[in-house]
Amino acid sequence: MTYEKSLEVGRELFDEYSKGIKNEDIEWLRQRIIEAHPAWKEFKDKSQFEYYVLDELNRFLYAIQYRKPENLRTFAEEELKKQEYDQRLSEIAKQITALEPGDERACDVLRENLYKLLDKAEREFPGFKKGRAMMISELRGNILAVKTKGRMGSRAMISQMSKKKKKSE
Repeated sequence: MTYEKSLEVGRELFDEYSKGIKNEDIEWLRQRIIEAHPAWKEFKDKSQFEYYVLDELNRFLYAIQYRKPENLRTFAEEELKKQEYDQRLSEIAKQITALEPGDERACDVLRENLYKLLDKAEREFPGFKKGRAMMISELRGNILAVKTKGRMGSRAMISQMSKKKKKSE
């Protein structure tokens, strides 16, 4: 499906989801979405940019209709902040995954950055870690694989990490 066709569908959803929401709130939300995703502005195809913005806007409008927050702008800011944490988490995950077995110094730095990010996000949004438990577990396994130079299987890695965590507590 082309972006033009997708835009038509997106506009239909927008008409449905935006009912009951003030136009100035929608415009504010649209601007915040564009600010939160500056890379989208660099798309060569204008309809691709519009599609991404409209898709994200529809996602927010649907969530607003479903959750019915008291303050739309506060809700949107919190959701955008969570997205920012998720983006940073993904970047750290990519870096950890790209490490060579035995590259312990880089692994330690990335592990420390990972845990700082997770702790900060958890303080700001209780339950943040719980919603990403599977990804965090996989990253722990990747970290252990780097530290043991890839000599352990994934179940053994997770078991080893659990033992180390219990000892440190």
